Amino acid sequence: MFILFYQILNSLGVDFSKYFCVFLYIMWGVIQTISISILIILAFHYSYQYLRDTLTPKKTKDLVGFQNQKFDEIIAELQQARQINDMESELLEFAYEQVNNISEST
Repeated sequence: MFILFYQILNSLGVDFSKYFCVFLYIMWGVIQTISISILIILAFHYSYQYLRDTLTPKKTKDLVGFQNQKFDEIIAELQQARQINDMESELLEFAYEQVNNISEST
């Protein structure tokens, strides 16, 4: 880039050393501005990250324990349904026995 700038100025017959110092001064200002901006952005970013990590509680998900709890709930629900079915079948058997006893006694 500097070589191209130098060639353009020489082809125009311009005193290169005078404008080169101005060019370097402007470029130094741009580089300083970019560097300071990046440093400010990084400072805010890491400050925010530090505050977020230290001041907020950690949310951890217990995937294994949660799945075991759901499995136990399903098993309990199925056992309860089986007990209800057993009670219904016992009630039906009792009712059939009563009907058979009544029909045999008559």
